[in-house]
Amino acid sequence: MTNSLVLLALSGALASATTETPAWQTDYGKARQFARATGRPLVVVVGNGQEGWGQLSKDGKLGQEVNRLLAANYVCVYVNAAETKGQTLAAALEITGPGLVISDRSGDVQALHYQGSLPETSLAEHLRRHADPQRVVQHTESNAVPRVSRYYSPGQSSPTFAPATYAPRSVGGRNC
Repeated sequence: MTNSLVLLALSGALASATTETPAWQTDYGKARQFARATGRPLVVVVGNGQEGWGQLSKDGKLGQEVNRLLAANYVCVYVNAAETKGQTLAAALEITGPGLVISDRSGDVQALHYQGSLPETSLAEHLRRHADPQRVVQHTESNAVPRVSRYYSPGQSSPTFAPATYAPRSVGGRNC
């Protein structure tokens, strides 16, 4: 009986030790420097409250696969929009409510800008795709509704834009 209790306790400890969870940072500038130094993309999650990163998932919490992908491939930043500093950064990133921004490996451009919550499978798919070291970002993916100017004549296409710079202009005063 004692042996089975010890085995049960050990199996629980091993299971929790193998579960990967991301190390959430709250200092955007330091996290960005660390991402550049390690060559990992930066993930910025905007939410509300102490552990608001769970609001990114429509399930209300991040699942095992998403946590594993974040921990293994990204430098993770949590922006608490319930705080003044977080509101400023969220506004600079143009995110209201829960949202996600992923940089490329250089940290210079946004690879993904997503406003709102995502189904767990879609979130994992985005994380897998942007973790690929061979991926070259040519434009910023976004779920924003495109705006069409009424000043373009019918049949004339709007101009194409380069990827958005990653650093918010109001943070640190630079665009790189």
